[in-house]
Amino acid sequence: MMRTYKKNNRGFALLFAVFTASILMLIGVSIFSVSLRELAISQSAKDSQLAFYAADSARECALYWDIKQAAFPYCLGDGCESNPLVRNPTARTSITCNGNVINFIKDGNYTLIGNTYTFTIPEFLKYGDDTKPMADLSLIKTFNTSGPDTNSVTSVLNTQGHNTGSSGRRLERGILQNY
Repeated sequence: MMRTYKKNNRGFALLFAVFTASILMLIGVSIFSVSLRELAISQSAKDSQLAFYAADSARECALYWDIKQAAFPYCLGDGCESNPLVRNPTARTSITCNGNVINFIKDGNYTLIGNTYTFTIPEFLKYGDDTKPMADLSLIKTFNTSGPDTNSVTSVLNTQGHNTGSSGRRLERGILQNY
């Protein structure tokens, strides 16, 4: 007498196919997730670099106008011409950077306290609307009125570039220069 055995592995092929598809889908989703994170990191690095370029451009423009053109006023208001701290009594009231006209009186915040002159301009350098890179400027000049080096000026220039970019997060990079 012959015995016949029924095979009880009818659903094995279907189970193996579902298991293999699940593993492949899990690998695909993992690769996609890593790719999205890497894309966000690279976009953030690009936006950060643009913020640095804006800060550097603002620094170069401010240095040009301060050193080469003596444009930044050391005193604003009545009596500047008689103030011994003023290097250029006919200082400009505005400068131009990247096609932007910066009016010292309208766009800037300036103070002269003792021998220290502080000049700040938010959005000193703009490349378009608020989603484009821009830079703020702060210039502090301290005048030495005593000692052997009388009438020397120490300047501290701080530019802060910022960029909202495509990520929607504000990224900032700054440059601080003493001269």
